[in-house]
Amino acid sequence: MNKEIKVGLLAVVAITIFYIGFNFLKGQELFSSKHTYYTVYDHTAGLSVSHPVFINGFSVGRVKHIKILPNRHYKIVVAFDVAKKIKLPRTTTTKLISSDLLGSKAIELIVGKTGDILQNHDTVAGMLEKSLKDVFIENAIPVLDDIKTITCYINDFLANLYQNTNKINMIFTNLEEASQKLKQIVATNQGNFNAIGKNIAQVSNALTDEHTGISSLLTQFHAFMGQIENAEIKKVVQKFCQTLTSIENALNASSAQQGTLSKLIYHDALYNNLNKAVLDLDKLLLDFKSRPKRYINLSVFGGGRRAEKK
Repeated sequence: MNKEIKVGLLAVVAITIFYIGFNFLKGQELFSSKHTYYTVYDHTAGLSVSHPVFINGFSVGRVKHIKILPNRHYKIVVAFDVAKKIKLPRTTTTKLISSDLLGSKAIELIVGKTGDILQNHDTVAGMLEKSLKDVFIENAIPVLDDIKTITCYINDFLANLYQNTNKINMIFTNLEEASQKLKQIVATNQGNFNAIGKNIAQVSNALTDEHTGISSLLTQFHAFMGQIENAEIKKVVQKFCQTLTSIENALNASSAQQGTLSKLIYHDALYNNLNKAVLDLDKLLLDFKSRPKRYINLSVFGGGRRAEKK
């Protein structure tokens, strides 16, 4: 074999290896059977060729190519490969997700449970996952509104505080003056306070004294109660019961309309006579008030007798 043939064969092998390696880096495997599917997004948010395709977090394929569609409002069509052994129902959807904290994008297949099996080069419905930025903005806006409201409250409080600075200073001045007056009162009446303290101490000592204090008084009271005989208590109880019996008998007699008390309570004659007497007395007083000369005839120096003689 001459030298030129060897160089040609080496060049072909090198090109073949380069092509296989380049396609492998792009996520295209030449010796594996896969189905190609398409999905459409409004934007890809950083998705690139050879990014992985997942089912429940397990890699089942890679992005094959990405193309923009000017005739469809510049939507993005993404082609991705999935192994033939994975059967996808027609209700399957794709979701553009973040595969790591750095924001690298990937496609998550949400496998449907019903429908016919997708064929090679079929289109799968796509949807977007909220990015960390969107989630942060969505949660941050209410917090910012709360901070704004709190800031307004603080500003109003500081404004009121500034407007009432003189009043606040006056309050502190009055407190200081009251404190000084209190100190003066305490200093002036220190002797009285000492005397009161001594009196309280004396009273306390007297109450706690073993011979004349509360303990001694309670002991004497207990002894006095112990000296009362049961017979005396029984006599008092019997007298009290007799008194209650007498009261009960009087009430029963009154209820039976017996005796003077019952007649006063249950008969109307006495009430009518008393009422008539009061009315007559009232008429007499009114007549006396209007014509007193009819009942009283006074004469001065015999004037009344002269009138009779005439």
